[in-house]
Amino acid sequence: MATLLLVILAALLAYHQVDRPLTGIDDANIFFTYAQNFSQGDGFIYYQGGERVEGFTSLLWTIICSLCFLVTSHPEPLLLGINIVFLSGTITLAIRFADKSETRSSNLDKIPVIILPLSLWSWCLLNPKFVVWATVTLMDLGLWCFALTAGTLAFARAATTPGPLPRPTVYSLSGYLALALLTRPEAMLLGLVWLAGLAMCRHVTRQLCAVDPSVSISQSFRLSLRECRTIGIAYLLILGSLTGFRIFYFGYPLPNTFYAKVSPNLFYNIKLGLGYLRGFFFDQFWAVICCTIIGLRTCRLLVEVMGKLHSSRWRPQLGTSLAIDFIAFTTTASISATILTGGDHFALYRFFQPIWPMLFIAGFLPLFLWAARRLSSQPKWYGLLLYPMLLSTFYCAQQPWWNHVSSNIQHEFDLARGGRELGEELNTLLPAEKKISLGIITAGGIGYTYKGPRLDLMGLNNVEMGHSPGDRRGNKNHAAFNSNVFFQLSPDVVDPRFMVKPFPQTRQDLVPDRGSFWDGALQQIHARKEFQDLYRAILITCPQSQGPPRTISAWCKPEVITHLVHQGIKVQVLPTVLE
Repeated sequence: MATLLLVILAALLAYHQVDRPLTGIDDANIFFTYAQNFSQGDGFIYYQGGERVEGFTSLLWTIICSLCFLVTSHPEPLLLGINIVFLSGTITLAIRFADKSETRSSNLDKIPVIILPLSLWSWCLLNPKFVVWATVTLMDLGLWCFALTAGTLAFARAATTPGPLPRPTVYSLSGYLALALLTRPEAMLLGLVWLAGLAMCRHVTRQLCAVDPSVSISQSFRLSLRECRTIGIAYLLILGSLTGFRIFYFGYPLPNTFYAKVSPNLFYNIKLGLGYLRGFFFDQFWAVICCTIIGLRTCRLLVEVMGKLHSSRWRPQLGTSLAIDFIAFTTTASISATILTGGDHFALYRFFQPIWPMLFIAGFLPLFLWAARRLSSQPKWYGLLLYPMLLSTFYCAQQPWWNHVSSNIQHEFDLARGGRELGEELNTLLPAEKKISLGIITAGGIGYTYKGPRLDLMGLNNVEMGHSPGDRRGNKNHAAFNSNVFFQLSPDVVDPRFMVKPFPQTRQDLVPDRGSFWDGALQQIHARKEFQDLYRAILITCPQSQGPPRTISAWCKPEVITHLVHQGIKVQVLPTVLE
């Protein structure tokens, strides 16, 4: 209950920092779009009458959102509450694991009971990046963090338990595999990591227990693999069923977002991924220390599996020590997967936030236990002074601080809110029955509210664009644009957006600046003769019953302009040069 209360307070603080109505970020609205259509019985489509496409990265979160739409047409508060519950559950599981660690043995019983929960609360809730991404963004990160943490801890306990695995344990581990695979596509790799870690740690546990000294290392490892056989079969069945569903329903074995985002150039991805990790280290001082400890513990586990670690001083101990090595191995694999896929374009290091609780368990907790043993023989006031100083570093040794976090991610919420308003405005200008299609770059807020056809120019929600040829180099996760596909699909309106004064005076003023994000995303399509012949640069003055009128800029086909003029809408076609 204390954890739940603290998480609620942290979520309210995050909501205050982003200073916006509860809309989530723009990508969360993509989930809402699919969820709303699915809840209405239309299937997983991006717009009414559109193709089936997996433009979301979490099947389970989309289903959860759909269930919320069955309850209310405005599910955002409910989804925030669900994220708060997931985050509270994640932290509670981590606290329980840490509390059952070695803190009650070898002269550590003097540590106050509150120290470990206080440390974990501080570690998680004083980190604004973690709280914002896990709650008010309304993304699937809270669910993924829970599935990742809960599954890893369950596998860690099973991997370090002497004796055969009970049948209920096998069933529960299979359930965690199903939960992870339904939540994120990264679980395809994570499941293999869990299974490999389970086999390795079962083998090490058998060696440490030395039940039968005549059993060789190879025989012990074969026995461990046999123990994991049922769980491995469950993994293959779940993954096979999910992949079969994707092929049958969508036509492809992986989500459409994978084809649109990930570059086929491995070295390019690694370069971006290492830069992503470096930035994370610069912003999180404790991440450097924890990742170093995690890397060392992972290496120790791998060496011990091979039977090459002969010094008893460095060998893992049966129980919590080996379980922490398992968690370190899983965390290392998660970090490596992020590097191999090239990181992410969002601020505040979204892909590293789900492993934040495991960084505490596998990185900070061993350091904490080591320091606590040495403090146990010191005067009590010494520890009481040192602990608050340590906890304060969780907040001070990171960037941004809580009072600065909004400047890093506020624009993502602004995109969602502005996109929703733009979609509603376009509904009045371009009625759904006209089936006037939009070509859009930011596909969340406007895709959620606009009723007509939409072409996602970045390919995330369009199969033909997402699977178009290209090296996906350039704007991270926004490099799938293909001009041939664009002209083939030929949307009626391209890149509509609200304008603020001073308004553009010529067609060239509406062209994105060379080298800008928008220029790179559309690959200078505005300079193509086909585009210039097909589209006109216009300003639309929106009729308003109250307040000053708003202005929308867009690239439109002539027939759309004719429709707007016939409706009595003021339209200004921008000249090529200032007249």
